[in-house]
Amino acid sequence: MGKSASPSEAMTVQEHRKWASSLWSRMDRNEDKVMTLEELNCGEFMEAIRAILTPSLAKKTVGSYGRAELNLSQALKYCLKLADTDKNGTLDFQEFEHFLRKLRHPKPPMELATLYMSMFDADPDAFLEEFEFRDMWRYFTGRAPTADEFQMHWSQMDLLRVGRVSKKDLAKWLKNGAPQAFRSLAPPVEGDRPEAPPPSVTKKPGEIFRPAPGLWHKSPMKWESAHDWNSVPKDFSHLNLAWRGSQSMKTYFSRPESLPELRRFYAIHRGFRAQKRKMKAPQPKFPSPVLSEESRQFKSQPGWERHQRLAPNVQGEMAE
Repeated sequence: MGKSASPSEAMTVQEHRKWASSLWSRMDRNEDKVMTLEELNCGEFMEAIRAILTPSLAKKTVGSYGRAELNLSQALKYCLKLADTDKNGTLDFQEFEHFLRKLRHPKPPMELATLYMSMFDADPDAFLEEFEFRDMWRYFTGRAPTADEFQMHWSQMDLLRVGRVSKKDLAKWLKNGAPQAFRSLAPPVEGDRPEAPPPSVTKKPGEIFRPAPGLWHKSPMKWESAHDWNSVPKDFSHLNLAWRGSQSMKTYFSRPESLPELRRFYAIHRGFRAQKRKMKAPQPKFPSPVLSEESRQFKSQPGWERHQRLAPNVQGEMAE
């Protein structure tokens, strides 16, 4: 008896039907020949989805995979919506097998982004935040991203530095800069032909700007392309709040705001290896304050020795 084919490998039509039938029999526990949303919420189905989406990890023991949090409710509803062709809220075996075969077909970036957003948008608020992108990275690579990897790929999506990315940003990253693990699906079933993409819609020409003689041309710079520290708060009363109490960028160049930006800059630009090494170096230890007029922040300032009552003289002795 031959060895059964793995779902992450190339399969014939007969092998795929046999695998799908075995999966169906394990999931349809009440044997009513109908698959509901509750029956899809099981480990067998999620492992089958993972084998198709991450074929490179199928034969590996992935310890960090269990720590990748998925929005199961939203992901299963999205899968049911794709598979339920007759729109009756349940699946029969033909719809079930057709969905698993269709999931293997190469997909455009926007379709992949829609699927990934349904799986990893834990809120769900139609945006992917940093911790959700880390879970997505663990799911597809089997490990957590390094600091440099995260800063480089996240900065390609979060161009406005708002801390979250949309489905359009994710699709653009999947098309241009994503690692191969995020785009490699299990091979299609032998003989299957990917569905033709929908016809492209021709865009209408944009607005034609014809200024009157003597007037300035329209500026090509949009407000979204301005720097973060030039942002104006919607509520100007924020400017009257106490220090660090405002959500505006008045403390943008303070230490908590500037270090993440500096790490992101070093991660995506070349020629700053020495500076990045200094940033990763441990912070120097400053002497603990002794007098009541001293503080740790005071002793961490450059040149604080000049304010000491005792200072070393020419002979190296401490004197006033």
